[in-house]
Amino acid sequence: MTLWTRQSKYIDEAKQNNRLIVLGGDGRADSPGFSAKYGSYTTMDLDLNVISHISLVQSNEVTSSVNIKKEGLIRSLAFLENNGLKVDTLVTDRHTGIAKYMRETYPEITHYFDIWHVAK
Repeated sequence: MTLWTRQSKYIDEAKQNNRLIVLGGDGRADSPGFSAKYGSYTTMDLDLNVISHISLVQSNEVTSSVNIKKEGLIRSLAFLENNGLKVDTLVTDRHTGIAKYMRETYPEITHYFDIWHVAK
């Protein structure tokens, strides 16, 4: 079974079952600090341990490289929404831009901070 087939099956089953998704998300950049040129943001269905989406963002697509993670999450949520999937809960790091975006744009999604990021 190809990756594309597994991804399509995941989306179809989640839609058919009207399943509310518990999503985890995090991003990484090609360089540390605030000068990244490229970044990726990955979301994962935490109940099924399945990667639900990967977004690639270039720094010139956002106002600042600090916003790469936020843009990656925006794209991932749009992908899931456009495919008819409903996110119930989102777990992320303590990125202030993401916290504000979730609070203002998706108040119906419960947003938690990952304990690993809070504890360190």
